Amino acid sequence: PPPRHKGTTDPVGDRLIAVWFAIGILVALYTVASRFFVTDRYLFMPALLLCVPLPFMLNEILSRYRNREERSQANWRTHLLVGMICIIPVLSIAKPIVKNSNDKMYIREAAGWVKKTLPASSTIYYNDSQVAFYAGDYNNHSFLHSFQSLDQIREQAYEYAVLLNKKGTGLSEAQLSVNGQHLEAIFKTVNRRGHVVAVYRLA
Repeated sequence: PPPRHKGTTDPVGDRLIAVWFAIGILVALYTVASRFFVTDRYLFMPALLLCVPLPFMLNEILSRYRNREERSQANWRTHLLVGMICIIPVLSIAKPIVKNSNDKMYIREAAGWVKKTLPASSTIYYNDSQVAFYAGDYNNHSFLHSFQSLDQIREQAYEYAVLLNKKGTGLSEAQLSVNGQHLEAIFKTVNRRGHVVAVYRLA
């Protein structure tokens, strides 16, 4: 058969690329499902099994790409995938170094306090999923509902409210009251940007 030229179809390469992205999408869907619908123990093994073919596919893609003749005949999709394979790990390593991770320390601090201090049996409302995640309260999906005041949260039989209020957003002073009385936070932490996580006892 006549040699393939750059830009022509590459059935094997295209199939590898399609399977690679399909596995990535499935793992992402499993992650979403575990966060909002199903507990982790039911999803960990299927997600792990989906990742088993990835090293073999990666080896196949890079082996084909190392061959100068095959590399010159590869289509743009193969070049794009190989570029992503090389760039993404570098970015993953560089991101924590470049970005100041201290910006979220106040969230971890508040979540740690909640986990250590509040009774395990208490009903807690979180207005942000990050705090619930760091507190280890993985099955608490209260952040899916929004309320306009502490009174509204209390009416839903929550004993505690953990509120992440970024500067310029969140509940006003008037809304931070129960039965008309201003309620002081039992714990509060602030970051350098003025973002606050405050914990309120409602019952």
